[in-house]
Amino acid sequence: SRKRYPSSNPKRRRPGMASRKFFLGGNWKSNGNRALVKDVANVIKREAKSNADIEKVVFPMALHLESLTDSVDGKLCSVGAQMVSEYPKGAHTGDIFAHALSDSGVKWVLVGHSERRKTRGSTNEIVAARMLVALKEHLKVIACIGETLEERESGNAEPAVFKQLAAVMDALYHTGNGKDTHTVDSWDCLVLAYEPVWAIGTGKSASPEQAQAMHCAIRNWIRKNHGPDVAKAIRIIYGGSVKPYNCEALITKDDIDGFLLGGASISHKGEDFAKIAKSMQAHWNELKKLKSKL
Repeated sequence: SRKRYPSSNPKRRRPGMASRKFFLGGNWKSNGNRALVKDVANVIKREAKSNADIEKVVFPMALHLESLTDSVDGKLCSVGAQMVSEYPKGAHTGDIFAHALSDSGVKWVLVGHSERRKTRGSTNEIVAARMLVALKEHLKVIACIGETLEERESGNAEPAVFKQLAAVMDALYHTGNGKDTHTVDSWDCLVLAYEPVWAIGTGKSASPEQAQAMHCAIRNWIRKNHGPDVAKAIRIIYGGSVKPYNCEALITKDDIDGFLLGGASISHKGEDFAKIAKSMQAHWNELKKLKSKL
């Protein structure tokens, strides 16, 4: 008879979920200097064996992108940009084009972060355009989605998130030869980051149950609109005041495939980033053992 995993155990997720590789991103925002670049690079090198199965990406300020790409072995940790222009070329002072990022060794970009949506005019349409430009230049993308406190308290959290999600996912598809096709070679190229706006930089994290409920709803929306294979493959990570002390309770949830860290990505000179990666690795190892017994 088929072995069943006890999903009621809050400390463990179902081992079948181990097919999606855990992902850890670190968004430095407008923080950091050359000394921090050196410190974080050293921590990543030192801890490489302790988190070898976790896909890791750090997103420094644009000023430090080249320093990090030169300092960090891309096999251990990739480097990503916090912003990319929605334009492929042209006279756009201050913009950074996707082809320039790719040429400099950058592998990932962030689009749709709530801080860009709120204060820099990143509409759903602009977010989708930036994603498509980046993918065309073979950059991988983290697309951020999330509701405000007002939307959550009014019972409109899911509709708000689904509207942002639809803009991202639907942009990937176009109708050709009578069927929908998507513009990514592999779903490893796109990660969705659920970041409730009310938990970003506030010290207040969504509970593991709240985060799992929204991640599950997002995956179900994808399943309904784009099929079970896409829903199973795509990674959905959580961001919002994730720290070493609360990451374990979050990563054990079935639909949480990792984290996008803010302050914890650079706190204690990168040591907290390493601690969270190590905790994720420990759970990944447990999942692999359990999966091998099925």
